[in-house]
Amino acid sequence: MDERRDLTSPGFEDAIGVLGHAASYRRIYFREHPRVAALAEEFCRRLEVLLVAPQRTTFFLGLAGGKLIHDGRALVGSTIVAKRLIEQLEALGSGGVLFRRGTRAEELLELLEPVRGSGESARDLREARERLRSCHALHLELSAPYASPEWLGQKYFSSVETDDATGEPSDEPLVPVYQQLFGTVEEAHLRGASGSDVGVDSARSASEKLQRAVRGDFRDLLQLVRYSDYDSFTVGHSVRVATLAVLVGHAHGFDERTLTELGAAGLLHDVGKALIPEEILFKPAALDDEERRIMKRHPQLGAELLLESASAGQMAIGAAWGHHLRHDGGGYPAHRPWAVRSQLTALIQVCDIFEALTAARPYKRALSPQRAYEILLADRGALDPRALAALVRTLGFYPPGSHVELDTGEQGLVIAAGSAVDRPRIELQRDASGRALPADERVRLDLGAREHGERRVVKLLDAALATSAEEEREVAFEALAALPCGPCDAHEDE
Repeated sequence: MDERRDLTSPGFEDAIGVLGHAASYRRIYFREHPRVAALAEEFCRRLEVLLVAPQRTTFFLGLAGGKLIHDGRALVGSTIVAKRLIEQLEALGSGGVLFRRGTRAEELLELLEPVRGSGESARDLREARERLRSCHALHLELSAPYASPEWLGQKYFSSVETDDATGEPSDEPLVPVYQQLFGTVEEAHLRGASGSDVGVDSARSASEKLQRAVRGDFRDLLQLVRYSDYDSFTVGHSVRVATLAVLVGHAHGFDERTLTELGAAGLLHDVGKALIPEEILFKPAALDDEERRIMKRHPQLGAELLLESASAGQMAIGAAWGHHLRHDGGGYPAHRPWAVRSQLTALIQVCDIFEALTAARPYKRALSPQRAYEILLADRGALDPRALAALVRTLGFYPPGSHVELDTGEQGLVIAAGSAVDRPRIELQRDASGRALPADERVRLDLGAREHGERRVVKLLDAALATSAEEEREVAFEALAALPCGPCDAHEDE
């Protein structure tokens, strides 16, 4: 059976995500901790299901240059969510791990056992292999490093896509940035659950790194943060909220210090969910009344966690407490004087709800931005209209990083919002015949400019959001007409 079949399906990426979370939990908790054991069992169950269907017996997950790879290419989503797994394999001096059908949770826990190595990769790898054999972990095999002729990828991959400069599998240059954002939120939730300081300064550091990396050009990062993160969509959600908030703030001229605090607050706004029982947090079905009551405590719990941190600022505390408070005073929990509400916390709330609507979840499909705007505007009084207007002006109907098709048949990448919400600025990537354009033929168009003719977007191509523009444009325009035109003020308290 061809080892390359279905290697990069969402099912395999989700399974790798589970394994990554198991490695993260094992780093903080003891081996017998219920969550560690449950994640190990879940990975083995998913692996078995995925191997049985195509009648395969093995799955090799390679590692090279800090990237997880399979089928000869970097797995970007898996590399992002499984940073702790990558660190574990690197500490063992390994170039990946081969999983065989029948892998047991006990074997997996041996693989994830914290490394106390000698610092000599060859020796550490040899000792790790001997330890697995002595524990009868016969369904796992640690590979030699990528540069070694004994690397298992030589056997299981027909070729490897490499970067000409490094000789290693190519990947997205912003992956380390997203890894740090993701890792910061994950670490904050794990520390919060264990009663430790949630690490506000780490969130600020990650927010600063985000700003330095993108330098105002968010389209690549917005493409990247669409990668799914099984079992931790709460973490991925917080990363996307922070990214959107910083994008809007940058577009409206916020200073660097304010953007840093805004990003950190976005990363930590849901940290209270660390104290919500996981059977409620990850329940695939609707919550009952008691479960809903418990879930509604997470804003208060998050604010309390942040109040215990000497380095937490008013914005982070206010965002944690107030992201479910309505602009008209409703919602939950009750307002407190110390939970400062401002245009900035209102912006985080708008980004929070917009992201939740436009992202896929285990229990729902993603909505297009147009449909999300319609829903947001239908509930009068729920959101600060200035903050919502700021989001709409920054993203338009087609957020930067989206792929769109024009009425000419051409396809392009959205670079930024344009002068009108339905007429973004784009870079053409395919001509009307579908031919991919080389870099020197790609031109940038402002669809709102007369010199570029009457071209218009007819379809959003991104898989999770694919929709016909004509289906929703008119309804969305009617809803957006009610938005104010004034700026979003970074310093104006309510």
